[in-house]
Amino acid sequence: MLRILKQPYPLNKKLLPNFLFALAFGLFIFLFLGFFEPFGIDRLNDEVKSKITMHYGLITFAILAFNIIAIPRLIPRWFVEEKWVVWKDILWILFHFLTIGTANFCYHAYLSNTEYSLMQFLLFQFNTLVIGLLPAIISVLTNQVILLQKNLKKAQELNVHIQSHDTPHKVPAATITLTAENGKDAFTFMPDQLLWIEAEGNYIEFYFMKEGTQQSQLQRNTLTNAQQALAHLPYLFRCHRKYLINIQQVHSVSGNSQGYLVLFEGVEKQIPVSRGQSKAFKALMQDAT
Repeated sequence: MLRILKQPYPLNKKLLPNFLFALAFGLFIFLFLGFFEPFGIDRLNDEVKSKITMHYGLITFAILAFNIIAIPRLIPRWFVEEKWVVWKDILWILFHFLTIGTANFCYHAYLSNTEYSLMQFLLFQFNTLVIGLLPAIISVLTNQVILLQKNLKKAQELNVHIQSHDTPHKVPAATITLTAENGKDAFTFMPDQLLWIEAEGNYIEFYFMKEGTQQSQLQRNTLTNAQQALAHLPYLFRCHRKYLINIQQVHSVSGNSQGYLVLFEGVEKQIPVSRGQSKAFKALMQDAT
């Protein structure tokens, strides 16, 4: 179970899908309360019942929309997809329920003109969890397994294609020099030795194979500058905001629930391919092999 909780999990930060998800969940709460009439709602008259259930649905929508749209943009360091795993997503879900339960408790106290109490607060948290927690956690775990199996299968299919082409495309033998952002420091390398370039804060790091061993070189520069300077090399591909890879050196492809992982021969590190670049990566790998 602990191994599953540490598995990578996709993080969706796109505006429209998150807005629609919040809207759908708010609608679900409205319909659930209206149909099953739990927590004493069945004792209310029809007019008040409709008003109350609609308000709870709107509160759920508003809180959830703020959580999943605004918060990742306010604290982006926490919401990094390559570091997002199952336990973080479950914790994130618990936070949603905590904030929704708190908002519902405040609305109930205002509506009934009663004093705030710890017991009432805990009761609303419990009721909120009862309705949605178990289905949400089951959904996360199930989705993780489905995505993992799907992406592993896609990676296996791509590996079959890679291995069926033994003759790699030729890359230029001439050396290439990339000048640093300050215009002074420069790094010269052989294109056929380059594995990938990785963004490291205000620096980029070149990873390459030389004399059978993996080596690296740090340079003060941005990955965007490097990508533009090396745009004449069609086999370099920006697979991720942090990585520019040499697709001619890709040995195999693996996968997790977030998408493809690129592997180079003799290198332990796996390079992620962002979901937005998956289709382009697959097409390039098929053309390059």
